[in-house]
Amino acid sequence: MIGSTRPLRHHRFFVAVTLGLALTTLSLDANAQRRVEERLSRIERLLDSGVLTDMANQQEQMRQALQELRGEVELMRRELNELRQRQHDLYADTDRRLQQLEARPQQPQSTPSPQNQSAAPEVPVAQPPDELTAYRSAFEALKAGRYAESTAAFQAFLQQFPQGRYAPNALYWLGESYYVVRDFRNALVQFQRVVDEHPASSKSPDALLKIGFVYHELGDIAKARRVLEQVRTDYPDTSAAALAERRLARLPAR
Repeated sequence: MIGSTRPLRHHRFFVAVTLGLALTTLSLDANAQRRVEERLSRIERLLDSGVLTDMANQQEQMRQALQELRGEVELMRRELNELRQRQHDLYADTDRRLQQLEARPQQPQSTPSPQNQSAAPEVPVAQPPDELTAYRSAFEALKAGRYAESTAAFQAFLQQFPQGRYAPNALYWLGESYYVVRDFRNALVQFQRVVDEHPASSKSPDALLKIGFVYHELGDIAKARRVLEQVRTDYPDTSAAALAERRLARLPAR
């Protein structure tokens, strides 16, 4: 009897262990299932509250804003390159004109007749610089980036030669001297004088363009748009019109 009961006891022991492991496994599976269900419930609550939808919308809005910013940066880069090229062309054209003027032979001065000559020798008097020399000096200061010097030089030039041949150009470059240091109020005055006092000047389209730029810098979008559209209308098929078109594309929508 004793020998026959031992296998039975062992059998019962293994059955008990197996049942215990099964119950433990079931308990673990139930816990895991409960955790999954809790996570699903949280996700459902988030969906019901619209949080995930809002996050997705915000992400899409950020993506669109980033794309728009990249487009604006590209427009600004192209506009800056065109402005640099335009400025280079203006400098080169001015230099060429100045060199042509300097290459012209000087008119010989008339020699006074002996009867008009005084017996006493004349004392040499320091002569002020002529118009071309004064203009070139101011222009060279601007090209070299000495803006305070070029501003003072162009102001002195305009005081000495207010109706001179280079007065329109001097007014324009005086405006540029102010513009590059962001003195937009004074720049506006000079550019406006070019347009008002010298409408037939070759600098008039560029002066009008810069007036539009100044209004944009000052935050007056309505005036900036009106002036830039005027550049496009009055001077079609010019570099000034192309630059006006670029800047108009950057202005906020009405």
